Amino acid sequence: MFCTKCGTQLADDDLFCKSCGQRTNASPATAAQKEQAAVAATPAVITYIPGSKISDGMIKHFVGDNADYYIRKWSHGPSYGSWNWAAFCLGPLWYAYRKMYGVVASYYALYLLLGYVIMTDDSLDGGIISVLALVAHLAFGITGNGSYWTMVKKKIERILSYAATSSEAKRDMHKIGGISWVSVILQIVLSILLVIICFVLIFVQEAARYY
Repeated sequence: MFCTKCGTQLADDDLFCKSCGQRTNASPATAAQKEQAAVAATPAVITYIPGSKISDGMIKHFVGDNADYYIRKWSHGPSYGSWNWAAFCLGPLWYAYRKMYGVVASYYALYLLLGYVIMTDDSLDGGIISVLALVAHLAFGITGNGSYWTMVKKKIERILSYAATSSEAKRDMHKIGGISWVSVILQIVLSILLVIICFVLIFVQEAARYY
């Protein structure tokens, strides 16, 4: 492009002639459009969790709610020594919320087993359940982030092994990952039922002593 007044050669996005100051026919949007094109042409920076082929973007698709928190925790590697207040305070409810059902099942299986042992052995103090529950919640708080990373890594790697396209991978990450309020509600109902069952068994056991 050339200046219509002095003939100086100009760039396509020059709004005024650099020699005489004459306004050109260039559109003000040209410069912005070129900048947007340059940004679009710049490849996105993808960061990965150390020791894996899992990117931050994959984690956001899989984890969903509060993904940035876990990315920070996992950015230095598996975080079995980091603290998670939600895991400590909520225990199995947090694991159910994050779809780690194996931990939830193990927790209640051990709880029922211990309850049965205490009920059948009069030499054991029922208060031991409270002590062990506190120990379990401390373990949840310390290992929660690490155990969640183990599950996330395993599930994402499995999805990547069979997904034919990125859209299919993203779809399954959303479906398999994320959170589950339904599991939390079901677990609360289950906990209430277990408490009722325990009280009934205790009542029956005490009644049997007098009849």
